Amino acid sequence: MSLHSIENSLEVLEPTGVLDSPTPRINLATSEDVRREMAKVYREARTGKLPISDATKFSYILTQILKAHELTVLESRIELLEKAL
Repeated sequence: MSLHSIENSLEVLEPTGVLDSPTPRINLATSEDVRREMAKVYREARTGKLPISDATKFSYILTQILKAHELTVLESRIELLEKAL
């Protein structure tokens, strides 16, 4: 079987279930936004609105977003300091 025939046999599947409903956009542009979203996930897990396993996954992802945001801010500040010298 060639790569061309494999590509032609691939089928695009549409998402089903939870992904069918529109998800509200969550602003995660600042560290404070991420902190607020993490607090929301925590509260939803504590009240049973969100399964603990999902809350754990979301918290991990949010932590990674926070780390990336912090790194971006620090890189920008270092660049500005280097230009000032």
